[in-house]
Amino acid sequence: MVSGGVIPLGGGTSAQKKYGIVDSPDLLFRDLTDWSVVEPNGFPDFRYNDREIVRAFADNAARTYEWLAAHGVAFIDIAPGFFDGVSCGNSAPRSNYAAGMDWPVVYTGKPLDARYQKVTATGAGIVCPLLARGYAERSP
Repeated sequence: MVSGGVIPLGGGTSAQKKYGIVDSPDLLFRDLTDWSVVEPNGFPDFRYNDREIVRAFADNAARTYEWLAAHGVAFIDIAPGFFDGVSCGNSAPRSNYAAGMDWPVVYTGKPLDARYQKVTATGAGIVCPLLARGYAERSP
């Protein structure tokens, strides 16, 4: 709920295809396991990645995006981007932005102004649709 509503999922999502972005599960896997990509601080982020877990993520990332969209998560209608992190090494834009829609946002408890509901990413845009459909449980 308190996240910025950015979900990095790629591997060939419908949003990537819509905007002409070439990606695949194999490319996503390579991007997350290639130790030759080094950060400005000299440390590859990928040095701790478990290859089996990354393989499962890469193989299911696009399917997860489609599942979220089919279950009420409205993504802002813009091309996926690189705006969610500071790490380098992604060869394809994979950031997707969950629109706040008319869900109440955490800091006010009220929906965003109607002018911003489809263009502002919020964590509520991810969690609330899933709660409303019974895919998640509210914390006590």
